[in-house]
Amino acid sequence: MSFGSALTDADRAIGLARGIATLIPDDLSTGNLGLELGLSLWMQRADLPLTDACAILLTVRDALIETSGLDPDHEPIPLLAGDDRTATLGLAIYLHGMVDRAASCTGRSRHAVAEAAIALLSS
Repeated sequence: MSFGSALTDADRAIGLARGIATLIPDDLSTGNLGLELGLSLWMQRADLPLTDACAILLTVRDALIETSGLDPDHEPIPLLAGDDRTATLGLAIYLHGMVDRAASCTGRSRHAVAEAAIALLSS
């Protein structure tokens, strides 16, 4: 990803997928700002307003479903409720869980699951 040129939505999704794969359970605990700070940094680097973040998160979800082996008919559809901040945080937490489910289902690491989605997003 080049920060000297305009980023595409695919570039933004790739950066997000890598970030989601690095999350650990402590990042999601009450009082820990790891997730919020990580999302804020991603949006700042990607020059992405909060109002557009959920669309990129959903793009990553689609790529994960296609490459992870998860059954799309049984994968929950995330509820995007509340203001943009709340919806973005909720969707990021959902994606964290989705990567865990995919890793467990396939026997691959979280990073391998994310890299498969990234390969699709890059094509």
